[in-house]
Amino acid sequence: MSALMGKDGSIRIGATAIGSMDTWTLNPSVGSAEVTAYGNTDRQYAYSIKDWSGSAAGTLDLANAGQLSMQDQFDSAHALANVALRFYTSTEVTTYWYGNAILTDMSVRSQVADKVSVSFTFVGNGNLSYTTAGA
Repeated sequence: MSALMGKDGSIRIGATAIGSMDTWTLNPSVGSAEVTAYGNTDRQYAYSIKDWSGSAAGTLDLANAGQLSMQDQFDSAHALANVALRFYTSTEVTTYWYGNAILTDMSVRSQVADKVSVSFTFVGNGNLSYTTAGA
């Protein structure tokens, strides 16, 4: 297998690419609960609830349908609505992570000597899955 290059990745809302993004982060995790019984001399743990969160950032593009769709989630009519996100690590669009998320934060930054940037933060709302099947 060859090395994957970040330049080939992308993030989509449904099937629509969120354009002008240059970074995405995905953070799956699983909780643990201590289940040590009386008399045990070593702590014991069991898995509890799975969780995931992440972020995406890039250049603000007010003409990009994917970015506009993400920004619309902060409209009061769409607040806390699920967005179906897909995370690709290559141009091969048959393998990706996917799940529903709730957007929790959006940040726009303008700096004199730099581009106008935008970032989105989200939390998973249900299962995060990975597929190698067709898109």
